[in-house]
Amino acid sequence: MKFTDRDRTLALAGVFQGASLAQRLARHGMADQAELDASVASVFVFDADSTETVFGGLSRVASGLRLVKDKLTEHSGPNDPELTRYVLSLVQVARRLMRDPGLMERLRTGVAEISPGDGADDDLVSRLAILYTQTVSKLNPRILVNGEPHHLKNPQITNRIRAALLAGVRAGVLFWQVGGQRWHLVLHRRQFVAMAERLLSA
Repeated sequence: MKFTDRDRTLALAGVFQGASLAQRLARHGMADQAELDASVASVFVFDADSTETVFGGLSRVASGLRLVKDKLTEHSGPNDPELTRYVLSLVQVARRLMRDPGLMERLRTGVAEISPGDGADDDLVSRLAILYTQTVSKLNPRILVNGEPHHLKNPQITNRIRAALLAGVRAGVLFWQVGGQRWHLVLHRRQFVAMAERLLSA
């Protein structure tokens, strides 16, 4: 199957959305529930007929597309090096996960054993967080999330952060599967921005 910039931009938007959710949860203790529901739902989609289907439609990854457009645009205003670090880490960890078939299968089996439900409720998020701790968090480099200490000590919030990171890693795996490369994040920025703008206008 031939993949396009559209596929890679959508996958990258999923990474940005997961990273941004984790960042907002760590900083503020809350994030948009609809965005979290959409990102978490993508974790349960294994065999989709298109990249868009993984996310359940363009509208459910619109936040990520806006971030791609805003953060990868040259001279776009104040930089957010923390978010950039999260995105790069998620993409890198996703690559390491793909190179560990045993861990990849363990993660896939663990996800398959969890009922996706209708949204990211506390029980679902808790189970995904445990699975993240047992699998993805074992990979180096570990994704270290900065935030307010009282939020990072709250089990409900840390579970949501881990679920968001798991969604980001899932999107990172998709990014590699549709032909993404690490250098694309540096040298392919204009193409990602242009495609994100096109998809948002759609």
